[in-house]
Amino acid sequence: PPWNRCSRQTLIQLQASGFKGLSTDQRAGQAALNAPLPDLPVNVDLHTRKEPEGASCLRGMAAELEVAARNGGIGFMIHHQRMNDTSFRLLEGLLEVISRSARLAPVHFRDLL
Repeated sequence: PPWNRCSRQTLIQLQASGFKGLSTDQRAGQAALNAPLPDLPVNVDLHTRKEPEGASCLRGMAAELEVAARNGGIGFMIHHQRMNDTSFRLLEGLLEVISRSARLAPVHFRDLL
């Protein structure tokens, strides 16, 4: 769900329903209304890029990755309705590079909560 656009009451109900955390888009500028749940933010969007063509799209994504890594965490925004074979290959490649890096370590949400 678009957590950045949920009401505070919705977030309270999510917590009451057993949700352990949520993930908001840092670039949206609204930190989930001071949610009562831990926020595991996303900061690299793999799908809703605004660049006009492929090369500038890759440069934009690389810039987001660099800033995110420098700030201590990379959270990928993926869109279930837009994932296709190319998307999965891109994500697989990114995760492969991250897993081989001595300075980056992939983690699961449950490990961050």
